[in-house]
Amino acid sequence: MASYIDQFSAESLLVIKKPPTEAPTIVPFRTNGENNFLEERFICFAYRYQYGDGEYSATSQFSPPAFTSGVFRFSIGSFLNDGMLNTSNAVTIKYNTGGSLVKSIELLFKEINDPTIKVIESLNKLDLGLGNNNDVFYTFENQKIFTVLPEYEILRLYDNVPLLAKAQTLMGNRIIYGNYVEGYNLLDRFNNEIQFNYSTELISEEVGLTLLSDERVTGGYDLGGYIAIPQAKLNITLDVDELVAGASLLIDVQLEHYAFQGQGPFPVETTTSTKIEFTYLLQQKFTSVFELATNADFVSKIGTALNIETVPNSCNGDTFTDAFNCEIPNQLDTYFKKASGISSIVPNQPIEIFSSLNSNILGLQFPAMQYTDLQGVGVPTQTFYEYYTINFAEVQYTKVSNNYSLHSNRGYEVGIIYMDNFNRSSTAQVSPFNTVHVPCESSSFKNTIKVNIPGGGLVPSQVAPFWARRYKFCIKPDRDTYDTIYTNVYFEDPDSNVVYFLLEGENTKKIEEGDRLIVKTDSNGPLRRCTFTTVLEKGAQASDFLKIPDPLQPSATDKFINIPSGIYMKLNPNNFTVQNDTSAGGNIVSGPLRTRTVSTTAVYPVVSYPVTVPNPSGVGASANIDYTLPAGSRVLIEFEQNRYGSGSQCEQRVYNLTLDLIAGENYDNFKDFFDGENVGSLLNGGTSCNGHPRSSCSDADTLNSYDSTYQTPATTVNPSSAVRVGDPQINAAIVTNFWRFYENTTTGEKFLMATGTRACGRTDKRSSTVSLKIEVVRAETSVIFETIPQDALSDVWYENDLSFSIDALGQHTGNIQNQVIAFQNSGTVTAVDAIVDTGFSNCITFGNGVESYKLRDSINGKTINFGNRVTSTSDQIYKEAHRFADLTYSGIFNDESNVNRLNEFNLGLLNFKPLEDLYGPIEKLYARRTDVLTLQEDKISYVLQGKDLLTDAGGGGALTSVPTVLGQQIARDEEFGISNNPESFAVYGANKFFTDSKRGAVINLKGGESGPETLTVISEAGMRGWFRDFFIETIGNQKLGGFDPYMNEYVLATNGENIPKFENCLFCGITENVFVQPSQETKYCVNVTQEIGTVSINYVIPNAVDDAVITEVNTPSGDGLQQIVTQQDLPIDTEATNTGVGYTIQAFYNNVAYTTGLVFESGTLLVSKNNVKATDIVLIVTTNSLISDTIQITTECPVDNQLTIYNIALTSNNEAGQFIHNQYSWIDKSFTSPFHSNQITFLGNTNISPIVSQYQTVSGPIGAGVIPNEGATINIISSKIKNDNYVFDTATNQFRYLRTDTVYNNTTNEINTLLSLSDLASPIVTAGNNNSAQFTMPNNTGNNLYMIWDYRKPTSVLLNKKTTAVDACCSALPVGPVIQCDQGTNYSGGIAYPDTQIIELGATTGVVTLDFDAYGIPDRFTIEIDNVIVLDTGYRGEQVYQGYLNTTLADLGEPPATITSPPYGTATFNKTTATEQAVLRVYAPIQSTSWKATVSCPT
Repeated sequence: MASYIDQFSAESLLVIKKPPTEAPTIVPFRTNGENNFLEERFICFAYRYQYGDGEYSATSQFSPPAFTSGVFRFSIGSFLNDGMLNTSNAVTIKYNTGGSLVKSIELLFKEINDPTIKVIESLNKLDLGLGNNNDVFYTFENQKIFTVLPEYEILRLYDNVPLLAKAQTLMGNRIIYGNYVEGYNLLDRFNNEIQFNYSTELISEEVGLTLLSDERVTGGYDLGGYIAIPQAKLNITLDVDELVAGASLLIDVQLEHYAFQGQGPFPVETTTSTKIEFTYLLQQKFTSVFELATNADFVSKIGTALNIETVPNSCNGDTFTDAFNCEIPNQLDTYFKKASGISSIVPNQPIEIFSSLNSNILGLQFPAMQYTDLQGVGVPTQTFYEYYTINFAEVQYTKVSNNYSLHSNRGYEVGIIYMDNFNRSSTAQVSPFNTVHVPCESSSFKNTIKVNIPGGGLVPSQVAPFWARRYKFCIKPDRDTYDTIYTNVYFEDPDSNVVYFLLEGENTKKIEEGDRLIVKTDSNGPLRRCTFTTVLEKGAQASDFLKIPDPLQPSATDKFINIPSGIYMKLNPNNFTVQNDTSAGGNIVSGPLRTRTVSTTAVYPVVSYPVTVPNPSGVGASANIDYTLPAGSRVLIEFEQNRYGSGSQCEQRVYNLTLDLIAGENYDNFKDFFDGENVGSLLNGGTSCNGHPRSSCSDADTLNSYDSTYQTPATTVNPSSAVRVGDPQINAAIVTNFWRFYENTTTGEKFLMATGTRACGRTDKRSSTVSLKIEVVRAETSVIFETIPQDALSDVWYENDLSFSIDALGQHTGNIQNQVIAFQNSGTVTAVDAIVDTGFSNCITFGNGVESYKLRDSINGKTINFGNRVTSTSDQIYKEAHRFADLTYSGIFNDESNVNRLNEFNLGLLNFKPLEDLYGPIEKLYARRTDVLTLQEDKISYVLQGKDLLTDAGGGGALTSVPTVLGQQIARDEEFGISNNPESFAVYGANKFFTDSKRGAVINLKGGESGPETLTVISEAGMRGWFRDFFIETIGNQKLGGFDPYMNEYVLATNGENIPKFENCLFCGITENVFVQPSQETKYCVNVTQEIGTVSINYVIPNAVDDAVITEVNTPSGDGLQQIVTQQDLPIDTEATNTGVGYTIQAFYNNVAYTTGLVFESGTLLVSKNNVKATDIVLIVTTNSLISDTIQITTECPVDNQLTIYNIALTSNNEAGQFIHNQYSWIDKSFTSPFHSNQITFLGNTNISPIVSQYQTVSGPIGAGVIPNEGATINIISSKIKNDNYVFDTATNQFRYLRTDTVYNNTTNEINTLLSLSDLASPIVTAGNNNSAQFTMPNNTGNNLYMIWDYRKPTSVLLNKKTTAVDACCSALPVGPVIQCDQGTNYSGGIAYPDTQIIELGATTGVVTLDFDAYGIPDRFTIEIDNVIVLDTGYRGEQVYQGYLNTTLADLGEPPATITSPPYGTATFNKTTATEQAVLRVYAPIQSTSWKATVSCPT
């Protein structure tokens, strides 16, 4: 039995329908099928509810794209990034089934930059047995479109159903509301305005880098008898979803001695803490931890008894076990390490791997080490074992697929949106601290934005609005679209500094001559600074247009490298590095796909791919040579074996394999790489489909077998292209592909051979084909550029998939940390900020400087973006809006087509119609066939439905009409309305009746729709005076109208009830004519703002009839009173004399009552407004009169006391150019002020002290906004946020304050006077990057409040190496850090002008070389010997800083200087004296600089 008696809920009666509260959760994955719908698309998912009456809710937020990129893969074929393709082809979707009113769920998807929403499937809860409010999973593998939603559905962020409406009708199968309220005021549950104090922070981390959970547990050994060693075994917890190809595990452990066992005596010396690292790159995806633990490649990398070296030779091995055996000390006292193991040392045992089928734990137990008293060969006389315990362990996991990021070199602004229970949303609200800049140096990192929503303390708490149930963030970038240019073929002009870059494929269309480009990566990898270059020239070049000597034939003056023809761009790489690999193979070794097909029955095709390159200077056996594979080289192997099949005796046999591998170390040739990376164990990782009929895949999968020996036959020159079973070159089998390396000893050419399956006939379907392609990128040598991005739209905000709940107290839930607010009445609650990872991203980063947002970075590739739905900023402040003269309408209802959209109020379709507000509020709507009769307070009009009138250019008349929902408003000429009495409206047939109380009329409209409508004032039919009096007496009462068809009469009556009104407080300072009725209270409120002061309520009492001046003819009875008249017989009356009619005016403010009492004359009531939070005064007016009348009342705004706040920051010259934020806020009882914050820049000046870096004033009334109230608690704060770099020193820095009438100007003397009179605010409290102190607002009459941030620090200077104080201060060589020659030195931080260091050169003479790098921000390097500058590089850095450098130097009183690029280089001088020390001075005048330098010893 339901708790509600009538068996339906309030929600079921509402027009609005509740949508899903959250986006669906998705998990992309890879299946073995051939579904590829997701491969080149960014697909996002959402869902919506269908209710019992056929109405559909708005959609949920959309999920992030079901897109998992691969590792970066530069394609030689397209010169694009093939890593920017989806490696997932299916996705699991989790959605919520909704409440009991929801009957079915529609699953939806759309491409992220396509507005079209498509329906996957409609899921009926009853048919599928789905419960209410349950999470259910659905698997999507391929496109399955049930239907397509209207294109405007993407605009329907929520249903904007009014919160309240006075008029309603149903017209054209739509609901129409008039005179309605929408939106909310941004007030919390205490009626305080919301303070938006949230702050943003950039989080940059290595791509996918996470720390895994690990545990150190006891391990058992059985060498000299069983022994249990604590913390000898490391258990690592792995998530199966993280075991993907390309991921890596970095295991970092430290071991130390725990115990000895065996023959004594044991050595005194033991193994101290020893560090061992091991990195494993996952070559494939694993479905379980057990599969990883038993994988042949993983096991071999840990070590096996067969592949580990002996302990004495362990430093020559390459397994984890070898690393362990190598790092253990070779000798303890006089004993030497011999062997290692866990249960045996014959043979040596490797690190033991533990795992089980259903566990996510990977265990590793480290061996014990055997020591003997004999080194080398012989029989020892003493043997014992040392056991180890793990004293430190850290396991890092890097998953390159988790690489959604914010693009570098961009600025972002984050807004917050609040939502009610039905997802009706505010506009984007912003904070003063809502911006983030991602610097260029973060291009190889994963960048995200974290938001802190304060819970209180130093930063005032941000409480959610009283009506909000959820919130979400939105983001706005400053720049967006761009293209990525790839090139890996480039040639330096030997006659100049320019380099020609070959543009292949689409890259030729991405740039033009004169374009500026951003250099993302050069030959040395990703750049850590903003580097720009300009396309000097773009055009077609003939082959060999440059003459570059062949580096492989340096002695031949007539031998040049081959330069291909093509489209080239010419650049001057003066600020980045380009360097070709001149060794064998060059940058990339790649050739065409090789394919072999045989049609002879019982013959197997063999494909052979060369793994050497031609040697230009070699002949015979040296005509081809091996190429090396440096660590980090990428190897792509693509193999396919195919027999189409025909019948059960020649079934289909298909095998496809793609391996994308990274060389983990340096290899001398391809076979060494193949064996060293254990590629043979990966050959069975492809997909197989064998059997009959085709695609049944009913037979066993194809196997692969690798023979690691070379085939070097003496008689055959090249490998065979077809073999039979048992062939000596390479074996063959139906279900097994064989792999082997082959060497042609005559030419030196080497091949990788692979067989296919057997052919079974000469037709195409019976022939057998095998193909192989190998591509080697010998380390990454591509140079990658980006075009300059375009400016983004300034008023478009993007939402993503995340939203968060808000509790009943207005506290925000976060996905990192929930907010706890220290409300004043909450006791000893510690405030906690909500911390949210916003999850915004607009690109995919590959960790190498590449940040992609297009598929394959193709010029026409589909793009990724922040989200699927956008909102725009509004010119109006978001608040509750009373749209008294507007209409709004729903979607359509059609019972014939089962379409019910009456709940759809799609603001994106502009579903409203503003009417003329001069006619007053809409009181009544009456729908007809072609229009809506609209009765406003002061006008009768018609709003056309389904059409709008067009007139000719001369305005002469109507020409035609066009379809629309609500058209033109056509007002009648008569000056009548319905006043405020919609209840008087009655209709019968063609007659409409209603009253107009303000004009004392009863109206009859007759006709309409098919003909003209006439208006008759029926109250003038002999009863005009009666109705006038009736409406005057009942002006504020309801007028109930109805039609009696029996008597054919319009019936009108009043019930004495007051007319309901929207209760909006009036603004102060406005005169209100207050209508007062006998024996009734007239009540209204006035908003008197937050300001503090005295509120004057001025009232003007009306006079009825002037009193006559009379004389008493007969006293004392007073009978026969006679008026006194003038000589002209005119009566003499008094002026402004009361008539005996009195009024009582009561004012209620902050629970205090003020009253005039019964007054008969005009006057003023004074109210003391002493609370910032209480902003409303409620007025109640009554009269002793027997008739209604109007009294004039003006409630003035508070007369305030003005205060000027002076924000003053004092700094030292030593910190010139640094930044910090000065902030303050104040609290008065339960009111918390807005947050006042300014970033200041520390100024430099050597001529004055103190330096005033901020002298800022703000004035206003006490108790309003940022001006504190009397007795308020003031927080004065120094906050290090954004790009701030000043470090607050609690030992020397201070906060001070003074309230006074005296004005202290910004002069040295007056500032020093102010300092001497000011008070210290203490203690200083440090919380994170915030330092603060509190003080109470002094209760004096001073009109100026000075708040002082004293950042001055004692200045340290370099002294001289002398024996007297004077000499140490003022002459000779400065004593700085002493650096030995050939020893590098570096600096990173603030301005250093200059940084001085002593270089110890010795007495030797000779050439001294300075090797320097300024990294981008310009620095100047000088070297002095004997007070003489012997070397001066000038300013070296990026030329984009030229203007900034000149400005900074001017501030320092220095002349401008020219920047020379590149930032790095060498310079020399000749040391000719025996002076032993030189002075290195580095002039770094720009903030955030960094540099390094090495001064060589004389040679």
